[in-house]
Amino acid sequence: MRSFRVDWYEQHPWLDYSTTNDAAYCLYCYLSRDAMTMEGEVTVYAQPGAGYKNWKKATSKDGFRKHVDQNCSKHHSAALEYDNRKTTVQDVALAIEDQSVSERLQNRSRIKFILDVCLLLAKQEIAFRGNNEKDNSENKGNFLEFVQFMVQYVPILHEQWPRQVKTPNTLRQVCNVNWFTV
Repeated sequence: MRSFRVDWYEQHPWLDYSTTNDAAYCLYCYLSRDAMTMEGEVTVYAQPGAGYKNWKKATSKDGFRKHVDQNCSKHHSAALEYDNRKTTVQDVALAIEDQSVSERLQNRSRIKFILDVCLLLAKQEIAFRGNNEKDNSENKGNFLEFVQFMVQYVPILHEQWPRQVKTPNTLRQVCNVNWFTV
């Protein structure tokens, strides 16, 4: 054998191959090479630019097996560290994905509500704005009054609406949205 073989990935899940260097690396040891450097010896499987290149002996006892057996404690501790890190990253990614999905659904329902209000006002040919939309005004305009009235009955809007109303350009922002991106 004069080159790296893809079927080695199945036998050695820790194996990583660089086409640039034409060398094999231990993914676990490579990722924790800083810790190994502090302990003294860094295996050839973790050295950037080096790697394992003796393809003839790769499957013999002096090849890949020697790395796992010889550096048993270092390799296995690096593998455990990799598994722990991978599990943590997956847990965080799942939590973020779950949160973003629920946020997306909430935002869609809020936008749908606001669009329904806009469509109702447009269908009835009712003006959106009033003369005075300030906080102390008794009548802030049809859009704001209708939305503030409905916020009392729609819980998903209740938590967001009070701080969003403070923006003087709320209606302008809603009307100027590029609807093809929604």
